[in-house]
Amino acid sequence: MASGDTVGGLRRAFVVSGSKTQVMSLWSVPARATCYLMERFFHHLNAGLGRAEALSRAQFEVRTVTAGTLRQSDLGREILQELTWDYEDEDCPLSDPNYWGAWVLQGDISPLAVELYGDMV
Repeated sequence: MASGDTVGGLRRAFVVSGSKTQVMSLWSVPARATCYLMERFFHHLNAGLGRAEALSRAQFEVRTVTAGTLRQSDLGREILQELTWDYEDEDCPLSDPNYWGAWVLQGDISPLAVELYGDMV
């Protein structure tokens, strides 16, 4: 591995280029579970939560979402199909840390700035 070819090197490159916050996974996470987590993360960001709190809540939702709830959306049904297991409605199929525990946030943890009339506040 060449110098700088690590997660830390990638993070530093984003910081040097001006990124205030980095959200990254420490290991490979199934794509559809990642989509669900990111949907929840951005929902909480848009609701005004700080970045760290938004990620924490999204992770909580991933690990506690039931199969019954997942069956109510296209993405949820795709997740269940990908898992190839017959879950009861009350089961939490994404409770294993493999689906939610890889995600870390570094940098600015404050809420996103709100744009008013083209200006950032």
